[in-house]
Amino acid sequence: MICYRDMVFCAAECANLACKHNRWHVPADTELPVAIADFSEDCPEYEPSSDECTNCGAPLKGEGSEACTCQVCGSHGACEA
Repeated sequence: MICYRDMVFCAAECANLACKHNRWHVPADTELPVAIADFSEDCPEYEPSSDECTNCGAPLKGEGSEACTCQVCGSHGACEA
């Protein structure tokens, strides 16, 4: 079966949005099947997510003011301050 981009995306809540396997690279409206697996245990690029964007739900890196700007949507409403 052919899946979206013919690759497997990661199911882990990872803050590394530059990783090509991060599931945030899959458009919500794709009609193709998406292959997903958890790579967090073996992936050297894995970065645990500290929180999620209040606007789009993407995982955020860092804490406090470092996590206030979402890497996906650019929202500044991701922090409590």
